[in-house]
Amino acid sequence: MDSVQSLDVLVASESLDGCLLQVSKFAQTVDSHFSMNVKETENHEDTLLQLIDGKGDLAAVSGEWWAQNEDERVQAKLFLPRKDPTLVLVSEDKLEYIPKNGVVVANSPLIKRQILRARRDLSVVSSVQAINKEILDVEAITALEDLRIDQEINGYVISRAMHELLPFKTRRHTLGIHKRVEERFKFIPQGLTGFVVLISRKGFQNHSLNRFNDNGAKIAFELEQMALGHIDEEIRPFVGVHAEQRKIGTILKEAEKFQSKQILSSLIQPNQIKLDGKIRIEVMMEIVSYDGRVTGKIERMFKPDDAISSVRNIIIEWNNLLETMTKDHPEEKRRNLPATQRILQIYPPENKK
Repeated sequence: MDSVQSLDVLVASESLDGCLLQVSKFAQTVDSHFSMNVKETENHEDTLLQLIDGKGDLAAVSGEWWAQNEDERVQAKLFLPRKDPTLVLVSEDKLEYIPKNGVVVANSPLIKRQILRARRDLSVVSSVQAINKEILDVEAITALEDLRIDQEINGYVISRAMHELLPFKTRRHTLGIHKRVEERFKFIPQGLTGFVVLISRKGFQNHSLNRFNDNGAKIAFELEQMALGHIDEEIRPFVGVHAEQRKIGTILKEAEKFQSKQILSSLIQPNQIKLDGKIRIEVMMEIVSYDGRVTGKIERMFKPDDAISSVRNIIIEWNNLLETMTKDHPEEKRRNLPATQRILQIYPPENKK
């Protein structure tokens, strides 16, 4: 009888990004050849230090944290299946049905602009303005919920991971991506969200773990990281980036349901009669003006083998798009420009960089 291999997985107990919950579930799904012991640490930084000191075999961190804190002493060993990266609106009503001139609390500059794109009549304020707290932990969200119940605000935006940690039940509405709804109600998330990465010390060899790696999540992470790496840090808070590996069958059903020639044409290359392969990678990027009135957006679909070159081309397109849309056209000419070529004001007039 084969022996059961025991692995200690370090994960931050105070993390609000869903790592602990997802790793705990993953540890219960591995086969009988593994025994994963989840050991809680104080935070991601403590997790990394304990891993380097040999106090665990693997450590679980969020994709966002890993992208900002890659360390030459450790390596990304395993990607878990990506959780839905979109945020949720906690409210009695969907965004489109919130009463006129309602108030919504949202900390993300991108989400604020996307909400204003959908509903320019709404007032979008930060948690600092609403409850004088910048970090949204359970205590802060409880305070926001009290304001919502007292009808001082109409709703607030939080991550799915945070919503799962709440000790109370609330109605939530997805601020989503793939539903072919009206463009102004689509919310492309900021990149690198929803990922859980298991890291190990350099030289850690355990090929048996490789079969648990989610290749789709790994590819999406690497492509989003690549795209974000070519975006000026000053404007990253206002940019949405999303990469996803999708089955052609699912995309075709979507195209048929919504009668989208654009989706279908993105799957078939010029002079190509039959679709080749079963998978496509979809990449979406957008930037929204400070008042939500103008959006610069790119959506592309390509084969996995073309991923690196395709993202490089997307980056070139993106830079050209920004250059075109941020040029100040003469007033008489601007009135006749299509929406995609209107002036994109990234910053409010008083805060122009």
